[in-house]
Amino acid sequence: MKELNIGGLIARVPIIQGGMAVGISRSGLASAVANAGGVGVIATAGIGHLEDDLYSNFIGANNRIFIEEIRKAKSLTKGIIGVNIMVALSNYALLAKIAIEEGIDIIFSGAGLPLNLPSFLPEGNTHTKLVPIVSSGKALTLIARLWTNSNNKPVITNGFMHFFGCYRIMTWWAMRDSNSRHLASEASTLSI
Repeated sequence: MKELNIGGLIARVPIIQGGMAVGISRSGLASAVANAGGVGVIATAGIGHLEDDLYSNFIGANNRIFIEEIRKAKSLTKGIIGVNIMVALSNYALLAKIAIEEGIDIIFSGAGLPLNLPSFLPEGNTHTKLVPIVSSGKALTLIARLWTNSNNKPVITNGFMHFFGCYRIMTWWAMRDSNSRHLASEASTLSI
């Protein structure tokens, strides 16, 4: 099998575990997938569903367990660990910031357009990769344009587009100069 390269992170086995919410995709599953050579993913939605204070402190309980699960996963593997953060979540921005602070390898973000996701990366952070999950070329073009920085330098990002039951790993870059905008992409199909 061909390796999977996501922004310089190399998965020996080209498999990205699905981010199944409400306690399914946690540290145990994510670290096992990462140890097997794939990309393990922790899902954020409802991750604190078993906590005693869930109903009185919903955001706090979920954030606390999210941090614990990232730390557990990282202690169980040297492989690639990502998180799946849905844009539709009320604490989306805070979850993204927590993931970055905890040194997560990849943030997968869909269920909406993650237009402001790059703004959560501190200056100089080249470790955490941002992977938008998009459903159309129009969404991809919009994200690529908005994720282009203002210093006329290319911004390289990675993402997914779903086409007819398979995922295409998309690598695109957008360059902005004073005269025009250019969008280019290259893709390889990965059946999951």
